[in-house]
Amino acid sequence: GDCVEVQGWVGHYYGLTEMIFSGSVNCLPSIVRIGHTSPPAPIVITCGSPLEPHESMLVRINNASIVNGFWPPQGQTANLTISDGTGSMVLRIIRFTNVDGSPQPSSPFHLVGILGQYDNIPPYDEGYQITPRSLDDIIPTQGQAAISGIVGYHVNAQPISGTLLDISPGGGVSTDASGAYQFTGLTVGSSYVVAPDRNTGPNCNVGISFFDASLAAQYAIGIITLDSAKQCAADVSGNGQVSFLDASLIAQYAIGLINQFPCNARWCYRPDHRDYNPLTGTQTNQNYDGICMGDVSGNWSGAVLAGGSVRLFSMTKGLFAAKNVVAESAYAIEFDCEYDPSAVRYVDAVLREGLQNWHLYTREEPGVVHVGAFGITPVESGSDLVNLHFESVENGDAVRSLRVTEYRVNDSPALSGSVVWEQATLPVEYALEQNYPNPFNPVTTIGYSLPRDSKVCLTVSNILGETVDVLVNDIQQAGRYTVQFDASALSSGVYFYRIEAGDFKQIRKMVVLK
Repeated sequence: GDCVEVQGWVGHYYGLTEMIFSGSVNCLPSIVRIGHTSPPAPIVITCGSPLEPHESMLVRINNASIVNGFWPPQGQTANLTISDGTGSMVLRIIRFTNVDGSPQPSSPFHLVGILGQYDNIPPYDEGYQITPRSLDDIIPTQGQAAISGIVGYHVNAQPISGTLLDISPGGGVSTDASGAYQFTGLTVGSSYVVAPDRNTGPNCNVGISFFDASLAAQYAIGIITLDSAKQCAADVSGNGQVSFLDASLIAQYAIGLINQFPCNARWCYRPDHRDYNPLTGTQTNQNYDGICMGDVSGNWSGAVLAGGSVRLFSMTKGLFAAKNVVAESAYAIEFDCEYDPSAVRYVDAVLREGLQNWHLYTREEPGVVHVGAFGITPVESGSDLVNLHFESVENGDAVRSLRVTEYRVNDSPALSGSVVWEQATLPVEYALEQNYPNPFNPVTTIGYSLPRDSKVCLTVSNILGETVDVLVNDIQQAGRYTVQFDASALSSGVYFYRIEAGDFKQIRKMVVLK
């Protein structure tokens, strides 16, 4: 199927026109791949046809019989004479093609191969020969045959097991753990249609997220391009085009507001079916690419991605701000926030003030709120995305806690962590908290507490004691604060951050890891 551009000299060898791959000052030989397409269909000819016009082409001779010669054992090349009743020609079997050493086919049989020539006597108009490429080019004219192949994911070739492939006429077979399938006992000369069932196969929910919704929206408005397979994945409405409706449907599915798409299919396949009209013999490598509906990013792997933990800084007055905790710009965020309903009441969730071209979705259950948002405007690392409001069921200064799980930004692995929710009480003592994340690249967050109004100086220095950044140098009221430190301009290594507030001084260590 490769398309190549060949540069060389045109010549012939015993009648066979060829490109001579040798160099000269004026013509340097080259073979360059310029594309890929489906291999050409063979041209049907007869042994009695004018053969010179088809030299070096892929041809097919039907109902050929061996009239002279012996089938070669493995590792040997042989020339045999075949005839189809209109004339005769040479069948040349090349060693190491898997044809040599195979059982001799029963005559007659259909034959596909490259038409060549070997004639050492001018005018070079005899000696034509057909060379099959493999056993697939030798097609029985009667008897039984098989169809086999593999179903794999279109991005990473991950095997898709449990996919039902229907054959008509006939029944169906399912792919095994390696994604392989096989139909056997088929009749050569009969017609068949094979098609994968779009609602069988493994569950692909783990590959569908709010990031996929963002990609669909970005494509719909023309910000990004998607290849044909990802367009198919994004068209969950089934109307033949990708729109903001599809983006909304993907978001609703990701958060659990709907449990199926309007297209009424879990998968789509390329190709969506294959016709064998008629079946000419055993067909191998009849592979299908599977595409999970809604998985626009193409990150489905058949398994849940390994997760991790993240410390999400506490917020006062019942406000929890979900941040972009990855190093890249955010286009989507989703998470579950678990809480004790006997102590904490969920109020609402809103997008960060000023965040434009984003859409927020929530779904409540007792003790948990599912949150997801996506947009077409990038949000830089460390910035707030969604604010959740909670309130205490009873008045008091008790510290409540929230548990955040399945925390994803874009298509990151799921993170989890705790959020301490503190009532609006002032700190009782000065404190400098350990930065998070640590190690980090390139942004981290530093928190500190002031029990009273203070002159605050927060600096960062290297291991030589040289100040590399001043984060705070101001008078601040009592309370709890966070500040972000961006180490984009710094090299990997150990750094120290130091706070001076009133009589309080403290130093902590952090690590930049690039």
